[in-house]
Amino acid sequence: MAHSRPDTSGELADFLQSAGLLTLAERRLIVAQALVLLEQNYVHLPLKAAMYGVNPVQRLRVLQRRMERQTERTMPPEWHFHSEVSAIFLSLKDLHTNYLLPEPFAGKVACLPFLIEEYADRDGSGFMVTFVSGGFHAPGFGPGALVTHWSGIPITTAVEINAARFAGNSAAARRGAAAACSR
Repeated sequence: MAHSRPDTSGELADFLQSAGLLTLAERRLIVAQALVLLEQNYVHLPLKAAMYGVNPVQRLRVLQRRMERQTERTMPPEWHFHSEVSAIFLSLKDLHTNYLLPEPFAGKVACLPFLIEEYADRDGSGFMVTFVSGGFHAPGFGPGALVTHWSGIPITTAVEINAARFAGNSAAARRGAAAACSR
């Protein structure tokens, strides 16, 4: 039996403007707990630091120091905080070290009204629009349109940048995770 959910979609800008209830003290606690987790409990930290040239502990300390100078009025939007902490954990490229977002971000997905997929043929590979949601129209944009750039950069570079945002021990694993997430 198929389950239906009410449409709870909305504009991303509207959601981000009002999302987030963490106080500055709660944000500081999250960073302090992350430091304890990584410094005192994560046995793979030296290996990951050497393999990927990352220093998540130092990044957390820098974030902690920056937060010491913030006030409830001057702290950035909550989604900025979660983005930074997520990036620190993702730098470890370890599926076992996930930073899960709290409400109201948990379970939310931002999506575009179209699907772009990679293809390969005898002439090479590329990226093509394969689906467009009803109600979305743009001149010259529809199924079959070739995509060469995204936000002003070559699409292959944009795909690699997006893949770097996902955990995985190899470039192929991260790219696969990024592709699966975008479907």
